[in-house]
Amino acid sequence: MLHPIAFAIVAAGPTMAAEVPIGVQQPATTLVFSWTGWYVGAFVGGASGGNAQTSDPCNLITPSGCWLVPGGEVVSYPMSASLTGGLTAGFNYQIPGSSIMFGFETEFGALRLKGSSSFAPVSSFSSAPNLVANTTIGPWYNATTGRVVGYFDCGVQFG
Repeated sequence: MLHPIAFAIVAAGPTMAAEVPIGVQQPATTLVFSWTGWYVGAFVGGASGGNAQTSDPCNLITPSGCWLVPGGEVVSYPMSASLTGGLTAGFNYQIPGSSIMFGFETEFGALRLKGSSSFAPVSSFSSAPNLVANTTIGPWYNATTGRVVGYFDCGVQFG
C-alpha cells in the first residue's frame, strides 16, 4: 500500500497529454458565429389603446337622417386594455464569411381591444343617442415580415 505522503509527491509532478509532444502547441480552434437557422418563440404581455375617434356616418350622397353638417360631428371614446399572447417563428440565412443576413419571420397573436360611445355627447340631432360607434381590434392578428441586414461594403472611399 502506498503511503499518502508518497502518493502526494508522485502526483505533484508535471503532467501532459500523451498525444501532444513536448514543445509543440496545437493551434486554437476559432469558432465562427452564424445567424443561420430556424427559431420559434412565444410571448405574453399586455396591450392598451388610447382613444378611438369616429365621425358621423353621413355622406353627401345619402344625407337623409343625418345631422345638419354631414360628417361634422366626431365622437372620441377610450379603448379597453387587453392581455396579448402568441407565437413567433422564422428563419435566417447569413452568407458564410459575411455580415449580410436574409430572413423572414411570422407572428400569430391574440388580443381584444374594445370601445364604444353614443353620438349623444356631440350632437343635438334627435336620433343621436340611438347611433353608437363601436371599435373592436382582435381577436387574432398575423404579421409576416422579411429582412435583409448587415454591413454592405460598396467599395467607395472618401478622404
